[in-house]
Parts: sequence; structure tokens; C-alpha cells
Amino acid sequence: MEPDLQEVIRAKIADGRLPTGRAQRVYAGPGTGDCTACERPVLPGDTEYEFIGADGRLFRYHLRPCYEIWSELVRDAAR
Repeated sequence: MEPDLQEVIRAKIADGRLPTGRAQRVYAGPGTGDCTACERPVLPGDTEYEFIGADGRLFRYHLRPCYEIWSELVRDAAR
């Protein structure tokens, strides 16, 4: 796991820029926009995970490592 990216994602969860709960439905496909976690483009050749949060906001993530880090942090916080 990338320590710096993990801290960025942890901070975004803490201040509300990323959701604190798991997604109900996640859609995967080719990249179409910027990653909500790392703020870098998810290129068409990359796998993008996308979902609508409980508050109606759209979240896009690189599958690796951004979505995996976010998902692990949210899961750990729920324990």
C-alpha cells in the first residue's frame, strides 16, 4: 500500500470529501474522468470504479490502488 496515498485518502474520508460508508452498487469500466481519491485522470485503458454516494455525489476511483485503499479504510473503520 502506498503510505502517502493512504494518508491522503484517510484525510479525505475524515473531512467528508470521500464517503465513510461502503458503496451499495459499484460500476466498473474504462476510465472516463478524474479519480476522486488521488485527483489524477483515470485513463480509458485503466479500470475505473464509479458509484453514487448516499448524498448523491458521484465518486470515481482507480481500481488499484485508490478504490482498494478507500475500501479497506472504510471497512476497518466499521469494525
